[in-house]
Amino acid sequence: MRYTAVFVLILILGFCFYHYLLGLLHLESLILTGGLFFLFLFLFIRLITWKQKNE
Repeated sequence: MRYTAVFVLILILGFCFYHYLLGLLHLESLILTGGLFFLFLFLFIRLITWKQKNE
């Protein structure tokens, strides 16, 4: 389950990073795409370090 969640978050991070770059080129809303990118980046880091904090 954890590996599936990490894989899905990596795919979402890639998608959000692509749209974040489009936002830097003023082709997308930077607030929305940047916010989503950093939200999913935060969730990804929390998911990876979650088991380390429980030990």
